[in-house]
Parts: sequence; structure tokens; C-alpha cells
Amino acid sequence: MPTPEHFPAGISLPWWQVGVVLIGFPVLYLGNYFMPWTKGLFKERDHRHFFPFWGSIAFLHWASAGLVVLFVRRAGGQLSDVGLKMPASQFALMLGAFAVIGAVVVLLRQSASANRASKFPEIMRLMLPATLGERVFWLFLCVTAGVCEELVYRGFGICALHGNGVPSWLAVILVGIAFVMIHGLWGARRMFWQYFVIGALYSGVFLWAHSLTPGIWIHTLWDMAIVLGC
Repeated sequence: MPTPEHFPAGISLPWWQVGVVLIGFPVLYLGNYFMPWTKGLFKERDHRHFFPFWGSIAFLHWASAGLVVLFVRRAGGQLSDVGLKMPASQFALMLGAFAVIGAVVVLLRQSASANRASKFPEIMRLMLPATLGERVFWLFLCVTAGVCEELVYRGFGICALHGNGVPSWLAVILVGIAFVMIHGLWGARRMFWQYFVIGALYSGVFLWAHSLTPGIWIHTLWDMAIVLGC
């Protein structure tokens, strides 16, 4: 576990802003699981809800990331204050690299056998991409998760809480719980500890590197690898 001096100095923000991001948005994700597209996918077992469901998740991800940028800017801070230390040109190169890697992953999967997903439980098969179009969209979701989740629930969450006087160990726990909640009721009920441990590991990477870059890479590539198995 990193010692206190390894934790970021943090950024001081009004508590209501921290609450909107770390409590308000997880509540919206939980509420999203009562929407028709989520019920259609999880309760009716209808894969036709794949795009509406994952599209709603992507919208919430980018909305929360956009709000984080707004709050940090209004406080006179920079994204480097919450761990996103790469310049715009380097960020664009990273996105380009993800596009190339993603294209290779999709091509490999398209050339493989068509029944790989049979080893997954039914609910997982419904959630995972099954066609070329869905796999391409999944790559967008992978980048979305890698960038937005690391920015919001590692960089912003830990730095904002730590900057407002929350002990570092408690900040990691609190953002870990928020990270679990954004995976919805199904994820929170059935995979709470798995998501919590994963979030803690990503937090550890951020605190070790003093940067979100390694976590974004690991998170995005890990999610992309799922395409090869489904």
C-alpha cells in the first residue's frame, strides 16, 4: 500500500460538487437499471437492447467526465491536478493507438469460430457483443470506460476527497464503492467484491504512477480483450 507521501496533494472543491460526481452519478447509474432498455436486456433476455443499454452507459460516462472537467476548470485547476498529465497531442495519439489495436482485435475475432460465447452464462452472452457492428461499438465502449472511469473514479475521486481532508485510505474505499455502484444493481448485488477489488487495483496503479495514463491503458486493453472471447 502506498505511504501517505505517495498520495496526490489533491484539489479542493466544494463538497456539493464532489457529491454530485461520486454520489449523484452512481445513483443515476442505479436508476438506469429500471429503464426499458435495461429491463429488456436483463429481464426479457432480448439482445436487441444491446445498443440502447450500452449507449445509455456511454452517455453517463461522458457526462460525468465532462462534469469533472468543468468543476476542475472552474476551480482554477488543470486536468493534471487529477492525474491526466498528458498533453492533447499525446492524448490524441493514445486514442489513435487504441483504434489500431481495436481494429486488430476485431479482425482476429471475425476470423475465429462463431461459437466462442457459448461458454459464458446466458446473461453475459446477452451483454456482450455478438456481431461486427456490436464489436466495433464495444471498442468505443472500452475507450469510454478506460478514459472516463479512470478520470472520474480514480483521478478526480481520490484527488478531490484527499484535497478536502479525507484520509487517503478512506478516499480509496469511497471511490471504490462509487465504482461498484456504476455497474448497476446486477453488478452491485452479484459482483460487489470483484468490482471493488478491481477498482482498488486501478487506484493502486494511479497512486503508484501519479498519473492516470497507465490505468487508462490497462483498463482499455483489458476490456478490449473481452472481444476475443465472445
